Amino acid sequence: MKFPIAAALIAVVLVLAGLGAWWMMVPEVVEAPAEPREPEAVAVADRTEEEDVAHRDLMAKKALEASCLVCHEMRMITGLRLTPAQWTAEVDKMVNWGAVVSEGDRRLIADYLARTQPVDAPPPAPELIALASVESPEIPPGDEDPIEGDAAEGEKLYMTLCSACHGPTGMGGELGPSLANRAIIGHTAAYNEIVQKGLRRMPPFGEVLKPQQQRDILVWLRGLPRDAVAAAL
Repeated sequence: MKFPIAAALIAVVLVLAGLGAWWMMVPEVVEAPAEPREPEAVAVADRTEEEDVAHRDLMAKKALEASCLVCHEMRMITGLRLTPAQWTAEVDKMVNWGAVVSEGDRRLIADYLARTQPVDAPPPAPELIALASVESPEIPPGDEDPIEGDAAEGEKLYMTLCSACHGPTGMGGELGPSLANRAIIGHTAAYNEIVQKGLRRMPPFGEVLKPQQQRDILVWLRGLPRDAVAAAL
């Protein structure tokens, strides 16, 4: 009787060994990693309604700064109280006057202003400040010494370096606002700083233009009457 028991034990050991060898040969099933989502898609999908509104407000403020505050002060905008339709019309009017705003940014700005500056909101508290302390290109600079420059040479330089963005007549283009009869043209120091250092979308030209060349362009720009140029279009 001992022999059959021993044989049975040996058979069991052989079967287990065979099963172990077979198990080692079975390829391990590895789950494919989940396909990563784009960061922006993850951010949009995971945002709450409040976070989505805050994100849209942030984008609207950036568009407002890049497209509107080039010419206007924020106090001028926040002092208005308009309906949504009036805000849309106001933004469209600025675009027709030369403001460079994409279609998406146009809606963002109009929606943001309609929500934050509604027609039924109380007016802002008046702020009393001295005119001399306000730095704005909308304020006449006073008596500046006349600059000397060659308008013909300035026109050539403008056509080469500026017209691609601001249009061949200075009335604005797809990338830059109108320059004809703009307040900034009356501020020599502010004009020079923007030309040399750039401003928002405008690149710096300090390494490209010599001081006299900047003055030549400014003399030409100051000779652009908005009404005459508009009538010639």
